[in-house]
Amino acid sequence: MKKVYAFIEQYLPYAVFLLISVVMLTQVFMRSLFGVSFSWSIELSQYLNVWLTFIGIAYLRKIDAHIKIEMFSALIEKHLPGKSSEVYIFIKKGLNIIFMLMLLYFGFEMARRSWGLRSPAMQIRQTFLYMCVPIGALGYLIRDILDIIEIAKSEREAKRESK
Repeated sequence: MKKVYAFIEQYLPYAVFLLISVVMLTQVFMRSLFGVSFSWSIELSQYLNVWLTFIGIAYLRKIDAHIKIEMFSALIEKHLPGKSSEVYIFIKKGLNIIFMLMLLYFGFEMARRSWGLRSPAMQIRQTFLYMCVPIGALGYLIRDILDIIEIAKSEREAKRESK
């Protein structure tokens, strides 16, 4: 199950990016060569770009590529010597989990409230656009929980080896 999730987490953003590229290239070629323009292509590309952003956050979390404030972690290490990194990690993870749970709730609420709205060109429900928020938050939440489990396992192994 973990391997399937890791595969989806890594390659779904690539597939969405490829789809955006194909849609936009098709639009450019059709307009340039045949003088035909599709009204839905730009809207679809914009929506896929939003989806790409939200579903990509879990993979960025996995490879630790999010923006960090190094000054904050250096400040904690300076004022909390010894177990500062563990304290910092658990505070950070706890705040991330709280934020992602809030993002899940408010994302679903936003998607629910937008059920009656339709997109201008494609006439699809806006709910499908807004569902990327809770899905992305869920992916990030799963990644953080998996990281906490890995940290706990490594801490247990380190304690066993030290005994």
